[in-house]
Amino acid sequence: MGRRNSEAREEPQPEPRKESSSDQSKTPTERTISKTGIRHITLNQAIHAASARFREQLPLATSQIHWRDFVEAAARLRPILGISQQSWGNACIALGRTGAALCVLLTDHAALRTSDPVTKPAGYFMALIQRAETGDLHLHRSIFSILKRESGA
Repeated sequence: MGRRNSEAREEPQPEPRKESSSDQSKTPTERTISKTGIRHITLNQAIHAASARFREQLPLATSQIHWRDFVEAAARLRPILGISQQSWGNACIALGRTGAALCVLLTDHAALRTSDPVTKPAGYFMALIQRAETGDLHLHRSIFSILKRESGA
């Protein structure tokens, strides 16, 4: 923007915004989802990070797998982990179905780890959702960490 005349006074600059204008147009759920880094995770990465138990819930490899298949696999694994339908629903509201499915993946990994396994997966799952709601959950970092461990890097 240029000045229209030489007598225009300089106006004070507004305070810097913490959120971009595109963030301001998002719903609280969209902002929560955005902060978790879900957009950085591809379906292929999620599948490779999933345990064998999780992958068993996916459709056979004869067809192309989509995110909805991944979400449905998580929904089938949910009761095995003791995660209630209500907790799943709350997670879907807070993080969307994909985010909730990724939290099931992380919960499954935590329950299956040989060193210090999680003994109450449902509580672990809810703690992930609470961390998301406070902006402290970074799903992409967790998934990338699993992938790095699995590759032996």
